[in-house]
This record gives sequence, structure tokens and C-alpha cells, in this order.
Amino acid sequence: MSNLKLSIAIGDYDRTRPIADGSVKNDGVDPTCSLLSPEEMFFRAFRHTSIYIRTDRGIKKPQDLKGKRIGIAEYQLSANVWVRGILEDGFGVKPSDIVWIRGGMDTVPPDYSSALI
Repeated sequence: MSNLKLSIAIGDYDRTRPIADGSVKNDGVDPTCSLLSPEEMFFRAFRHTSIYIRTDRGIKKPQDLKGKRIGIAEYQLSANVWVRGILEDGFGVKPSDIVWIRGGMDTVPPDYSSALI
């Protein structure tokens, strides 16, 4: 069976760049990436439909995120506000059920380094 051909619009950030440059692969998917500005992405599509997870952490459903650490650039970014609302309203996962690790766009602040090991 051939891989799914998927077009994806992403910003050029440290968290998404490995998908765009091909260093991170998605099993069964051949992505065609477009690096776009947030304004262009907002114009084209609703972007609050995904949470990217590590497949080696036993996360199979949203409820499995309880007690896990989730890395975010800023707590108040619109995408993160939407995700917290969707998790709570749709899946019963409250924001307080998750440990939110706030980091920089390209680096992890020194005070959070040990939390990510």
C-alpha cells in the first residue's frame, strides 16, 4: 500500500522544521510541506486540529495526556487556548491534568531543561 499524500501548511519553527526538512518521518505519510506565515495559514485553514506526540510514550487517546508534560512556546497562544478547550470540552482532560512546559521558539529556557529529560 502506498503512503498517504498529505499537504501540510506549517510555520518555520524549531518544532515543525524537522517535518518540513524530512528529518522526522510520519509512518504511512508523504507530506508536501508549505512554510507559511500565520496570517496565510489562518486564511487557508483551521489549524487547531492536531497535537503532535511521541509514539513511544503510550499515548493512544486524548485521556492518555493526563499527567504528561506538553511543551508549548507560550501558554496564551491562540492554538494552545483552542487545544486546551478542545481537550477539556471534548475529552474531559482539564488543563490542570497536564504539566505545561513553556519554552522558547528555538531553545529551552535553562530552568526547564531538567524537566524534559
